[in-house]
Amino acid sequence: MSRLSRVLRAYGRDLPRLGPGAASRLFLADASLRVRQSLGLPRRSGEGSLRLKGLPHPVAFRPGTSDVYAIRNVFTREEYPLAGLQGVRSILDCGANIGAASIWFLRAFPEARLAAVEPDPGNFALLRRNLAPYGARAAAVQAAVWPSGAPLRLRRGAFRDGLEWSSQVAPPSGGEGGDVRAVTIPQLMSGHGFGEIDLLKIDIERSEIALFSGGCGEWLPRVRNILIELHDGECREAFFRALAGCRYRLEEGKAVTACRDIRREEGSPPGRA
Repeated sequence: MSRLSRVLRAYGRDLPRLGPGAASRLFLADASLRVRQSLGLPRRSGEGSLRLKGLPHPVAFRPGTSDVYAIRNVFTREEYPLAGLQGVRSILDCGANIGAASIWFLRAFPEARLAAVEPDPGNFALLRRNLAPYGARAAAVQAAVWPSGAPLRLRRGAFRDGLEWSSQVAPPSGGEGGDVRAVTIPQLMSGHGFGEIDLLKIDIERSEIALFSGGCGEWLPRVRNILIELHDGECREAFFRALAGCRYRLEEGKAVTACRDIRREEGSPPGRA
């Protein structure tokens, strides 16, 4: 399928979900981004905002970046399935990017409070701006979720498509210093007054391997529902190994894996609530 065909198909899906103004702006941004990438030209700089159908506040984004696809994945493709979730009052968004999923959750659960964690400074600037209208309901945290509090390094441009939504973190090596603050989930829960997490969303570009490979037994029993993007087989293995002994309803979408109504029952086979 040609690039133009992909852009036109995406516009057709955006139109009924986002409204004509937002769909048209995303169409132009998408077309420009794809053409510039194919020709090896610098991407557009600058920022704009979108008025998405059904949202009370505009969404800030950068037309020349992966923000276009992040917004589309959340609001058009509805990658994060929320049907049937009830009593959600505490939400932790790990790897929040510019806040598209955070906004999706805040709209769906009007009584919930949310903490959104994002390490990349450029993404974080828009995340903070996009959450500001929600006041005390939403907090933006510039950090990377990690099993310990040791400083980390931000790695850009090497994972997946190399765009802004693909930044990774890793422990420093070769005498490097850390340039990203690491924060643990227990620290986030304590800092934001979450006795438990009703909804935990995770999209942290393979850092889920580290997160679920050590220490998660301290906080995992206090999580009710998880929506996670698992980036490869090693990520899946670490995640489901951590959930061994839990009962939950498993739903696997194209990009997001959902584990609902998690209950700790030692000896129970995982995924068979």
